[in-house]
Amino acid sequence: MRLDDQPYRIAVEQAEAQLASVRLQVEGLRATYRQRLADLASAQETFNYQQREYERQRQLLKNHVISQAQFTLAAELRAEGAGIFTLVRNIGGSIGISIVETIAERMTQRAHASLASLLTPFDPVLRLPQVQQVWNMQSASGLAALNQEVTRQASMIAYTDDFKLMMIVTLSAIPLLLLLRRGDRAASGDAAPTLH
Repeated sequence: MRLDDQPYRIAVEQAEAQLASVRLQVEGLRATYRQRLADLASAQETFNYQQREYERQRQLLKNHVISQAQFTLAAELRAEGAGIFTLVRNIGGSIGISIVETIAERMTQRAHASLASLLTPFDPVLRLPQVQQVWNMQSASGLAALNQEVTRQASMIAYTDDFKLMMIVTLSAIPLLLLLRRGDRAASGDAAPTLH
């Protein structure tokens, strides 16, 4: 009598198939584990870099190389933030220069009108022979030379007044310094002045 081994063969083949399936699952899990280890190593490296970058930025802030605003800005936004800061600073400087130049030009015109109103052909100083050689009010070249001198003097008065105005604006801004205070990290020496 001979036993039919077909059910046993089927059971062995099923067991071998299950074993192969489990081996594939184990290999898949090993690959996932290796990937997770690589991700962990990458995350650790990113953390280490961010930590070094933070310490570098903190030192720059402590040495007043960067501002508190730059320090608190996210690293990926610092380039854009610096660009916007430079743009605003340049626009502000251009506006300031334009205002100062406009005021200087207006003051020059006023001073020129004021000085020119004092000049008459009856002025005894202008009738002196030495003066008439340069500023002769009877000739076009003498009038042009006299006008040039009046314009030069008016420009000097205007720029002096302009600098007085800038001094007044600067002195009036000094009390605003009382509004500046150290940040919360002032005790550790890390903070830049902030406005409150």
